[in-house]
Amino acid sequence: GNNITYTVVVGNGNSEALANVTLATAVPPNTTFVSTTPPTGFTCQNPAANGTGAITCTGASLAGSSTSTFVITVRAGGTMSNTMAPLTAIVRTDSSDISNVRFDNGTSSATALINQPGPSIAATGIKVSNTQIKATISGPVAFLGTTVLVNGVAFSAAPKLKNNNMVLTQKGKLANGMSIKQAIPKGTPVTFTFTNNTGGVTTVMFTR
Repeated sequence: GNNITYTVVVGNGNSEALANVTLATAVPPNTTFVSTTPPTGFTCQNPAANGTGAITCTGASLAGSSTSTFVITVRAGGTMSNTMAPLTAIVRTDSSDISNVRFDNGTSSATALINQPGPSIAATGIKVSNTQIKATISGPVAFLGTTVLVNGVAFSAAPKLKNNNMVLTQKGKLANGMSIKQAIPKGTPVTFTFTNNTGGVTTVMFTR
């Protein structure tokens, strides 16, 4: 199976540091452990390679008004297709102001949709005719914000593009199953390759 990368961002919204911070999570179902990359000042206890189980990362403190980013990589089961792989994380701290931590002491989750690898479709130098590219949000987790980057779809020489990702903008919340479209003007030369979604997921958890 393909690797799935979860990026977990823990933030301290207070001006004072949080003491003895712990990020507790586990290898999602239908996947096996590959690696964790903790931020400076944190260490992680992990399952064995290709195993399952708890992941616990600890640090002596988290500075005020700062964030720490943890990268957790797992591998999808080789025969899985259209299977959800939810990751849930809990943040704990010894600081007395624990009542101000969001999401019931930092609980949050993100889910990746595991798709079997498929063939790539490539074309070079074609001219599209008022073609609209459609992206659909799927899975139990909605996406917040104004910009969506479509993983695994790379474009060049087309408007409203950034970092080889198609940029789709929609104010507010993108609910499950919601579709948004981006038009490419007639006559625009486009070079593109369609591949499967990489399964990257970002979970953001802030303390206040």
